[in-house]
Amino acid sequence: MSHRYRRGNIYWIKGYKNGVPFYKSLETSDLSEAKYLQAKLDQELAERISPISSNQTATDALKRYEEDRNPYRTPGVNADYHTRISGFINWSMTNKLKDITEYKISAYINHLIETPRKVILASGKVKVHPPVGECSCNNTITALKAWLKWCEDQNLIFKSPAAGIKKFDIEETDARFASKEALDMILSTAQEPINAVIYPMIYTALFTGMRKKELFYLTWEDVDIKEGVIRVRNKEGFRTKSKKNRLIPIHPLLMKVLLGIRQDTGRVFKTTNQRRIMKRILKKAGITKDAWHIFRHSASSYMLMSGIDPMTVMKILGHSNLEITQRYTHILPAHFHKSIKKLKF
Repeated sequence: MSHRYRRGNIYWIKGYKNGVPFYKSLETSDLSEAKYLQAKLDQELAERISPISSNQTATDALKRYEEDRNPYRTPGVNADYHTRISGFINWSMTNKLKDITEYKISAYINHLIETPRKVILASGKVKVHPPVGECSCNNTITALKAWLKWCEDQNLIFKSPAAGIKKFDIEETDARFASKEALDMILSTAQEPINAVIYPMIYTALFTGMRKKELFYLTWEDVDIKEGVIRVRNKEGFRTKSKKNRLIPIHPLLMKVLLGIRQDTGRVFKTTNQRRIMKRILKKAGITKDAWHIFRHSASSYMLMSGIDPMTVMKILGHSNLEITQRYTHILPAHFHKSIKKLKF
């Protein structure tokens, strides 16, 4: 299905033929006439779809989609999309791409949100998990929409059956962060000999707000001791979430910790057994979930409470826009009461 837009007063359409984009003027400034001409051209284009495209299997279409789109996304996103899309294909038992309907997609989403999940453990036992949440279902809808829209653009189908599927309206919640007491407990526990290997990574997370994968892939080539900055950047085997590079200033206290473990090359942090060690540390602090991401939330919150302006916090954390950073402005109402008292006229 083509996309209609205007150039000056004249309507144009953008469409795809065999995966190649084309642009055509409808030679009219009247919206009703433009819609009619667009529908007519879309119908002509649909009739030209080859039998090979019409009989495309869903599995082959997914393979072609991944070959085309995977180079532009992180390995984690690619794996997540594959799991979600192939999960739908297997559940719906859809062979031909043209047999996918809006009803089948809606039925699959309802199945996800209503049906407990059974997982077979290595021991052979079956563990039952609760149904997936609305947020996870929204991610599945996103993956299916992206795949089927690509199929539409490649003329494998006339129109994406996922176009009319709506996501769940999820109420926004405040980002959680750890109290000063909890962080003190975490840092003191991490310094114990049995946990010490992970202490530098936790300390870095709290002073930079870096994501878990950014910490895991951080190398000494990314740490500029002379300039006092950490470079979070795209490199072989790793891409940042936003696909953009950024600089993070190194706090003097963090600099001392990094100098204490400095090497010439290689990964900055040792991550062997980190999950087991982290679970032990968080349990002692009374924190049961969020693991590494709670450090990112905490870093954001305490940066703002320390007086760092939201725009700077946004750049340090690598948020795509200021709206995401402002999720943390709920923090400590007492802190804001104290700040407003500084105002004088």
